[in-house]
Amino acid sequence: MNLVEGDGLRRMTGCFLGGLLLATLVPSAAIAQAPIASSNFVGFEDPLSENGAWAAMTSMAPQGTRFQKNNMALPDGAIGPGNNHAGARTTAAVPTDHYSEIVVGHVGLTNPGQIGPYVGPLVRVQTSGASIDSDYMWWGTQGNGDNNLLYRIDATGTSYVAIKLLPHPPFNDGDRVRLIARGPVIYGIRNGVREFIYNTGANAIKYPTGTAGMLAFVPVGRPLTDATITSWSTGPAPVSSGTWASSTFAGTENPLDEGDRWYPLAVGDRCQRRRWSDRSHRPHQRGADGMAALHLCRQPGGVGNLQTDGRKLHPRCRLWLYAHHRPWRQVEADR
Repeated sequence: MNLVEGDGLRRMTGCFLGGLLLATLVPSAAIAQAPIASSNFVGFEDPLSENGAWAAMTSMAPQGTRFQKNNMALPDGAIGPGNNHAGARTTAAVPTDHYSEIVVGHVGLTNPGQIGPYVGPLVRVQTSGASIDSDYMWWGTQGNGDNNLLYRIDATGTSYVAIKLLPHPPFNDGDRVRLIARGPVIYGIRNGVREFIYNTGANAIKYPTGTAGMLAFVPVGRPLTDATITSWSTGPAPVSSGTWASSTFAGTENPLDEGDRWYPLAVGDRCQRRRWSDRSHRPHQRGADGMAALHLCRQPGGVGNLQTDGRKLHPRCRLWLYAHHRPWRQVEADR
């Protein structure tokens, strides 16, 4: 789709717990709450409004493409000369930590190097000011299109730059795609399984607040029905249901997730990434023996290094365990 991209797939500096940090406080998965707003797009309307429930996003539509509904949501035009995206954000009050979920109706096939149709949910959409329409976007098509990516969109109301963050597998018709913003992390769950997670902590530009929305694109010459959304919803991000956490790491999983109970957080500066590993040092994986070791961050060239699970560690790196973005315990090695 020829997004105008910035310095894509930036190499993130900063100290990453190599590990995955505690996200849920009880053995069960995080608790989902009822949606704040949702739509099945019943009936016909152009542009999409649903009694003021939607506000159009204009930064990515220089010739004025909007969403329409026709028992689904889809762009109301495939026009040039610019890349015209249909974008809309909810006008409902959405908390800082929230999700945006779409069910993909149909998205056409896109091959590498081809401008093709895409759809995606948006979180942390900026509703006013110099960065209006900026957001985080899970953007996908069928096939191996070049833009199957998590993006950060830096917009101004009349223009935008798309920053590549993470790649992901192609979308399929019928996929339930939920993008979640919780604290500094943005992550995606497809059909009930977490697919990726991204930490914004080391980014110079980030959007810690905002609302939810959706986006679709059809290139000139393709039918409008090549980028349709069957339903959309938004609500609070999952919340903790207790004050403690535990795991025996039974079974095999890569990356460590356990029903959306773990996620990484950035801490400090100048430290390298470390991951959860089993006793054989396979990154991000629980071993068959159920054992796991948490690696602290390491700083090259440090002296008086600590050592954990065979790895030398700088004494001034800190380990934080977080419980649904609340500090749960801090382990600090500092001389």
